[in-house]
Amino acid sequence: LDEIFLRILQYYNERDYRAFTRKQQQQSQLIKTYEARFKTLVETMNEGFTVIDNRENFVIFNKRLEEMSGHLREDMVGKHISRLYTTDSQQQLQTQLIKRQRGESSSYHLHIQHKDGTVIPARISAAPLRDEQGNHTGSFAIITDIRDQVENETILRQRSDEISRLLEIEKKRSDHFATINRVAQMALSTLEPNEIFRRIVHEVQESFGYQHVSFYVVDDEENQVTMQAR
Repeated sequence: LDEIFLRILQYYNERDYRAFTRKQQQQSQLIKTYEARFKTLVETMNEGFTVIDNRENFVIFNKRLEEMSGHLREDMVGKHISRLYTTDSQQQLQTQLIKRQRGESSSYHLHIQHKDGTVIPARISAAPLRDEQGNHTGSFAIITDIRDQVENETILRQRSDEISRLLEIEKKRSDHFATINRVAQMALSTLEPNEIFRRIVHEVQESFGYQHVSFYVVDDEENQVTMQAR
């Protein structure tokens, strides 16, 4: 009986071991499948994608970011993240890295220093990475090239400034015409020249805010200029 019992126990142990082994293999295969899918997603996305470790060195540097920066991943993986950005972006970068260490996510703008010297405006959306114990292990970021957006905003701003300038010119022109119309109406209301000149001076002062206005008459025959009102 003892021998039979041992053989039965051995059979179930072997069966459980084989089942456990199959489960482990299935889980391992599933992990490899997910890893392959993730790698494909990262390499085909339209935005730059990076992962840095807790020393702020690049761990992942995808193809799109290679195109944006001109740097190859083999030259950037293992290097500090600051190498990717311009000098004037460093302070903002450090501020954001501190937020990642505190477990905060955020979106912000920096300038990428292209390998050829070109400055690329970029929007970064970043989030922290933590292990099962909640310890900071690094962060990941999606990086978007916003050159077209910045260029369009600049064009719109220039057009807006030009429209404002033209509207201001048109307003001044309308004010001038209104003043001329009022002066003409006043001139028609009296036949006394000195009174006309006095009213013209007053209207110009009121309309344009000048402190001192004088009205001169040029006598071509006498070659003489005479002040008529002030």
